[in-house]
Amino acid sequence: MIKKNRAKQETKQERIRTEIRIKNIGCIAEFLKKFYGLGPAEIECFLLLLTYGNELKADDIAEKAGKTKITVNRILLELYERGLVEREARCCTGGKRGRYFVYRTSSPRVLKEKFLGDLKEKTEALLELVKRGFEG
Repeated sequence: MIKKNRAKQETKQERIRTEIRIKNIGCIAEFLKKFYGLGPAEIECFLLLLTYGNELKADDIAEKAGKTKITVNRILLELYERGLVEREARCCTGGKRGRYFVYRTSSPRVLKEKFLGDLKEKTEALLELVKRGFEG
């Protein structure tokens, strides 16, 4: 019982530390929606990974988000392909065969740099289109 409470307390402290580094989750959610075109389910899964600040399996995310594992796997694959989350293959243990993935986000600092870099790249491409569209 003591170990369980200690683990729960450490998880809560982990979340608080993460929340301190992230000033406004609502702004991040709005950016993900407007810039990357993510829907509510995708944003929720991303923010769960960001808030927990550690490695989670699809099962864990599905449980926390109240979604099916199939839905979460689809979302995580999309987030991974967009470069918004990282994943790592792990071998099953305890006599089980196969592998599974754990997912995580980068640190808030790295994510901020990625978001700003993606925004700059897209803005420069759009500016070039406008310049070429009005040449002549």
